[in-house]
Amino acid sequence: MLLGHIDVVDHRTVRGWAADTDRPFATLEVAVFVDGRLLGLARADQARDDLKDPTTLGAGNHGIAYGFDPPLAAQQDHDVVVRFAEGGRLLGQWRVAREPEVAPPKTAPQADAAVDATPAAPAGSAAPGDGRHAVRYGSGAVPAQALTGFVDLCTRDGLAGWAASKTNPDEVLDISIFLDDRKIAQIACNRPRDDLAKAGQFGDGARGFVHRFQPPLPGAGETRVTVVHARTGVPLNEGDVRLVDGKFHRVEAPAALAEDEPRLLPVPSDPLGLLEFLGLYDAQGGLAQLLSRLEFADERPERIHYGVFGAHPASLDDVLRWGRYYPRDHLQELLLSDAFQTGLIPRFLRAFPEKRRLIFVHIPKCAGTDLTFHFRARHPSLDRTLTDPAWTTKPAMLRRIARVVAQVRTADSIFVHGHINLADHIAAGIIRPTDRVFTVIRDPLAAAISQINYILTRFEEDIATGKWRPDTREWLQAVDLGTTPERMSDELVKRVTRAALRNDQLTVPNALCLWLGGEGAQRVVERLASYDVEVTDVERYNDWLRAAWGINATTRWNESKKFISIQTLATDDVAHLNGITRDDQRLYRTVDRMLTATGKLSLTGEDLRGASVS
Repeated sequence: MLLGHIDVVDHRTVRGWAADTDRPFATLEVAVFVDGRLLGLARADQARDDLKDPTTLGAGNHGIAYGFDPPLAAQQDHDVVVRFAEGGRLLGQWRVAREPEVAPPKTAPQADAAVDATPAAPAGSAAPGDGRHAVRYGSGAVPAQALTGFVDLCTRDGLAGWAASKTNPDEVLDISIFLDDRKIAQIACNRPRDDLAKAGQFGDGARGFVHRFQPPLPGAGETRVTVVHARTGVPLNEGDVRLVDGKFHRVEAPAALAEDEPRLLPVPSDPLGLLEFLGLYDAQGGLAQLLSRLEFADERPERIHYGVFGAHPASLDDVLRWGRYYPRDHLQELLLSDAFQTGLIPRFLRAFPEKRRLIFVHIPKCAGTDLTFHFRARHPSLDRTLTDPAWTTKPAMLRRIARVVAQVRTADSIFVHGHINLADHIAAGIIRPTDRVFTVIRDPLAAAISQINYILTRFEEDIATGKWRPDTREWLQAVDLGTTPERMSDELVKRVTRAALRNDQLTVPNALCLWLGGEGAQRVVERLASYDVEVTDVERYNDWLRAAWGINATTRWNESKKFISIQTLATDDVAHLNGITRDDQRLYRTVDRMLTATGKLSLTGEDLRGASVS
C-alpha cells in the first residue's frame, strides 16, 4: 500500500516521505508539479529515524528532500502538487503564498506567551506552595488554524509524527493520544526532526514525537486511534484512524458546519449545559472532535468536574497525573468514566426537573418487557443497561444521550425503566409527588417457573448462535455445568432447573419483596403507600394498560418457551420453591384480595395505606 506525506513546502524546498508497505525496502520516486507544470522527479531515499519499522517501512529510508532551483518566485502564489511517479496518485497539494515585502515583527500572541506560566491563583484557589494543587495550564483558546502537524506513521506497535505552532514556531506543543476516545498518553513534541530543522519554519525543528503502544494494538476487532493537539482538541492530519482486523482506515471528518452554526461554544458549567452539548454528539466524528468545538480558556479542574457531576471533586491527584493540565482532555476523561455512566439516570433527571418522571419498577418475569416496549414508543426513555458498562459501550452511551436529549425537548415526561430496585430510586431521591411510579407483580410460583423457562430459552438461543451474552454467561457459571453445553436435551433441562431453583442469583428468594425494597411483605406495603407506587398484577395488566394509559395491547413481548411447569417439578423442588417465596406469596395474596374486593385494576398508595398483610 502506498503511504506518505508532504511535511513542508516553501519557496525553496519540498520535504516529506513516500513508501510502499508491500515493498518496505524499495525506493519510490515522486513527481513535483508547480502551477500545473512538471518540474522534476525526486527519489524518496533520505534516512528518517521516525519511519524505521522492519515490518511496514523497512530501514526508514523513505524521506523526500527536493530543492527548487532556482527558488520559486517570491512575488506570487504557487500551487505545488506532489504525486507518486508510478500511477500518479496524489501525495500532497500545497499553496505557497507570496512573501510580503516587509515582514511583520515576530511576536507571539498573548495566549501563547502565557502557556508555560502558572497563572496567579484567584481568591480561594490553590497557589504554589500552599499545600494544595498548583495547576500548570495548557491554553484552550488558541484557534485551531494556528497549530499544524501530521501523524506520519501509525502501526499496531506505535505511531510517530510531528506537531508545531505556526504563530509561535519556537514553542514545544503537547499532543494527546486516545484509543477508542480514552486518553492513554500526553506527549511533548520535542524530538529532533532533520526535515523540520532544514525547512526552518519551526525553530530548531525538534517538534517530533514517537509513541509505542504497550501492549500492541489487537490484530482482530476494531480500535480507533486519535491524535489531537492537546490545546485545541483538533486531530492532527492523518491523526484519526480505525484499525479494523489489522488494517488501518482513515476516519472521514464529519460534515462541515453550516455557516450560521457556532463553531466555538462555551464550556458547560453544569450537568444541564453538558447534556445539551452532548446532544450534538456525532458517532462519526467521535467525542474528541465534538470537544474540539468548546472554547476553553483557563478553566480549573474543579469547574470541569462540577460541570459534569454537579459537585466538587474529592481529589485532583488523578487528573494531574499527566503533567500540564488540559481541561479538554479532563472533560473527555470524565465523560468516559464509569462514575459518569453509572450515575447517569439521576443526573439526567435532575437536569430536566420540569419533566414528569414515569418510573417503572421492573420485576423480572412480570410483563415488564411488554410494558417497556409500549412506553418506549411513546416517551423518551432511560434504562438501567445504559448505566452498565458491561452492557453499553461508551460510544453507544453517548449516542443514546444525544438521542434522548433531542427527544426530551418536545416531551413532557421521561420514562425510567429496567431492573432497578425501588430502594435505589428512593436512595437517589428521584421520586417526587408529581411523578408517577408503578409496578406489575405476579404469582410468585408462576414467576419463578417463568424465570427458569427464560434461562433455558436464552441457553437454547446462545447454543444455536455460539455466542454467549453477558447475562447468559453468568448464568452458565452459576449453574456450574462443568462444560459449555453444545445442544439442548432433557437431561440438560433437568440439571439446569434443579441447579437454578437452588441458586439465589437465578431464583431469587422473595423476588417481589426484594425488588420493591425488601424487609418483608408488610414493610413493602408500607413503602408502596409512602411513595404512592401504583401496583397491578399480570392478570389485570392488559386491562389496566388500556384504562390507565390508553394503550390497547394484546402483545406478550419476551415470552419464553415452556420447558417446565409447576406440574413437572419434583416434590422436593416444589417444597423448596414454596419455602423461598413465603413473603412474596403473602404480598401477592394481599394485593390480589384488595383488587378483587374493590374491583379496581390497580392499587395506589392511598389504597394501600394502613393495609395489613395476611
